Amino acid sequence: MAKPPQQQIIARALEIISDESKWTRGAMARLADSKPCGCLDPRAVCFCAVGALNRSAGEILAANRFYHASEAEHEVLAANSEPRDLARVNDIEGREAVIAMFKVALARYANALSRGDLLRPAVNLSSRLQVLRSLCHKLGEFLHLTPKDMDLGLRVGGSYVEHILEGRCIR
Repeated sequence: MAKPPQQQIIARALEIISDESKWTRGAMARLADSKPCGCLDPRAVCFCAVGALNRSAGEILAANRFYHASEAEHEVLAANSEPRDLARVNDIEGREAVIAMFKVALARYANALSRGDLLRPAVNLSSRLQVLRSLCHKLGEFLHLTPKDMDLGLRVGGSYVEHILEGRCIR
């Protein structure tokens, strides 16, 4: 049985941040000179937990990478019964806490697959637009974009998020 995309994304993100030199806090990704950048920027060398999930999704999937990275994040939070968002855990608790959370989520997948169970996504169909909207606003606030820019991004159907992750903005 093929591994679910979210499991592959979490495993690759764990691989990335397991190397302490490839982990950061306070930005989704950073260049070699420590300047923040988009996590899909090919020049990015270190990543926060969310940035690593998005980078992993970009490496593994050709389409819907944002959606799968967002679901992977929610799977990590659900597996750990964590009410805070992953960026806060990354920035406050640190790399070891994130690594432990990723391992718990991967163990949950391994247990479910060994029993032949399929995990239900932590995010149900009716809340996916809310997740997209929430993440767009979080990213927009992080980049100090205006509400007008954020609303424009939501109207263009998620490409706003892709632009942010690649280090570009719609203006």
